[in-house]
Amino acid sequence: MTQGSSSPVEGQAEARTAGFAYLATIAAGLFAEVYVRSLVRAGDFKATGERLQELEQLHRVGVLADGVMLVSYVVVTAMLYRLFKPFSPTASVLAALFSLVGIAMLAAAMPILLLPTQMDGASVAYDALRAHSAAFNLTGLFFGPYCAVIGWMVVRSGWLPAWIGWLMLAAGAAFVFDAAVELTAPSVAQRIPAGIMLISLIAEGSLAVWLAAFGVQRRGRRAAA
Repeated sequence: MTQGSSSPVEGQAEARTAGFAYLATIAAGLFAEVYVRSLVRAGDFKATGERLQELEQLHRVGVLADGVMLVSYVVVTAMLYRLFKPFSPTASVLAALFSLVGIAMLAAAMPILLLPTQMDGASVAYDALRAHSAAFNLTGLFFGPYCAVIGWMVVRSGWLPAWIGWLMLAAGAAFVFDAAVELTAPSVAQRIPAGIMLISLIAEGSLAVWLAAFGVQRRGRRAAA
């Protein structure tokens, strides 16, 4: 394959942009999914509806945070594509496509979160949060391969510490495993520790921090196209 045209300076700019955008993605996602929706979500439809009425403004801010997360993730996807394209155009475009499908699914699921604010009925909030959670879990079938391909490129290129690549590969496996079990065996999924998805947080967080703080060290290593 032909060598990419990005200069080291351009590579550092792309890496740091990806890192800071990744940090924004993680922060906004944690705020929306872990903080806001954990406050609204309850064990039954009545309690969930009551909580949403009390916390409607916070719920709306959480939906806005989802939007910030997705916009930031698009930036991450574009920057990582540009960053790793000189190493492997094929793997870079595969990772970008997997990521964009997952982002599109999350974007399509966002209006579900607004249903409780537009419709009456105690069960609407409960059902909407369950539906959004199902869509959120399903995206693991696409974010998993994205993480795995990025991890492979990190390990093979030598531009970043190999341990970050191995963490990303593990995160990819965790995403796919969790999504597949949730889809095909919900009763089994309930017995899987939620902590398994901490792998993805640690992996993507490590990649984000490293890119933002240190960038990459391109060493001229290239993969076959």
